Amino acid sequence: YFIQGKFLERREKLLNDFNETSLKKKDASKRQLYARVLLAGACLSEDQKRLKSDVERFSDINDPDVDGYIDFLYFMAWAHSILGNSESFNNYQNKFRDIIIEKGLTHSWENEYFIGTYLIAAYYQKDWGKVLSKFREYSESHSGQLFREFTQDKKCEAEFYLKKYDLAM
Repeated sequence: YFIQGKFLERREKLLNDFNETSLKKKDASKRQLYARVLLAGACLSEDQKRLKSDVERFSDINDPDVDGYIDFLYFMAWAHSILGNSESFNNYQNKFRDIIIEKGLTHSWENEYFIGTYLIAAYYQKDWGKVLSKFREYSESHSGQLFREFTQDKKCEAEFYLKKYDLAM
């Protein structure tokens, strides 16, 4: 929907669904899924007004036992990075870092999120060298490749600003 320009049409339905989903424990996964989808779209568009509203709307989601919680924390960290809220960014990054370490996931696909947040933070701080070094830290696994694809545009922009035009192309 985002690529086709239909995201804003779909956004209203997703917001309504999120608001209508109960706060009961059994619906926590569904609410978190809606939040992740809405945050991803707002982060991709970098629409600061919507992003700020979404961050406030979803800030009370805190259920680490729900599948996808690390995904949610990643999107919240990304949103705070776009908004320039470094303290909140660090808080969300620390939350999922602690979960990754606590659950012994440092050699799993979830660890790619940790690398991704450092890359995103460097990108919004315009630290182009750090963007490239973090990009190189993604693993060779399928999930590492997925993150590479997802952040390829940021890598290319960093190379452009570092005047590595051939690599940027």
